[in-house]
Amino acid sequence: MAQNFKLIAKHQVTLPGCEISPDWMIGCRTRRVDSWSPSLEQILLPRMLIEPKPVEIGLAEGVSDLFRDRWDSVWDRLPIPRRRRPVRAEGILFDTRFDTSNNYAHVLVNQLGKILLAKSEGVISDLSELRVVVPDNAPAYALEVWEIAGTQVLRTNSPVEGRHLVVSDLGNAGMMMRGEWSRFFAS
Repeated sequence: MAQNFKLIAKHQVTLPGCEISPDWMIGCRTRRVDSWSPSLEQILLPRMLIEPKPVEIGLAEGVSDLFRDRWDSVWDRLPIPRRRRPVRAEGILFDTRFDTSNNYAHVLVNQLGKILLAKSEGVISDLSELRVVVPDNAPAYALEVWEIAGTQVLRTNSPVEGRHLVVSDLGNAGMMMRGEWSRFFAS
């Protein structure tokens, strides 16, 4: 996804590393394993070492465009209007369209984890001013996560212009933010 941003504030934090003991994960069967029988799958996860991870958090002005990088070469060859005009949105925007909203774990660990980190570091204070940008076809459970979190939601596939919260990749350290969930939803 293309981002045409001018950075207006930047903060860096290093998430601590840790060791996660082996444990069981229970989930839905994957499509490749067995798509015809509705049942649970039990997976023994091995011990995991998570290295300390430097993360950059910032506020930036500009436009995020979901399809620009992916489709520019195609659009350049077609005799149609280039793309929709950017949607101008107020408040602080957090664009989740860089990641998939079709996986519950991605919504919680990758997306919500970034917002929790920004809140815990004081980069954002009031989540009611945060507007989460999701794709037009975002699943209901993703929308419910943002509703419970107290954020506003903007559903669009158009470019979005405004002030954006940008957080670098959390990697496996994003799992460390799970401990923040209870404090987050309690506040």
